[in-house]
Amino acid sequence: MANQMTGGPLPASSSGSGSFSGSASSSGSASKSGSAGQQAKSSPNAVLDSESAWSSDRPPDAWPIFPLDHPLARSAPKRTTGQAIALAKKIEDRWEQAKSGNAKARPSSDEIQEACRALLTVSPKDSKFPKAWAAFVRLRKIDREAA
Repeated sequence: MANQMTGGPLPASSSGSGSFSGSASSSGSASKSGSAGQQAKSSPNAVLDSESAWSSDRPPDAWPIFPLDHPLARSAPKRTTGQAIALAKKIEDRWEQAKSGNAKARPSSDEIQEACRALLTVSPKDSKFPKAWAAFVRLRKIDREAA
């Protein structure tokens, strides 16, 4: 009954304080990484309120943290950095094909968001993080244009 979907941040939302000292006794190891992700990090140019100011050539120190009810806050299947970037490129290529007249190639909002979630799994310490950030910013623009 206490088993929830595989998204780490969900338990923290129910308590509000971030400490739920033993209510989920069987999944303690998964909750540690989720609660660490809830803490604010020093990433001044990755604030959700200023998304229009995000620049693909200036990656922040960390990914933005989305509200729990936001589609990008859902968990994503674990992919390698290369797989996440390749998925983003595939979506970007399909968007370009759709803009060129091939309406069948147009990616859905769900597909765009899935690629964004895949990019969010790339560690900010990864050497390819700047490339992942740039793809993320482009995909967010595509998602707004597609809406």
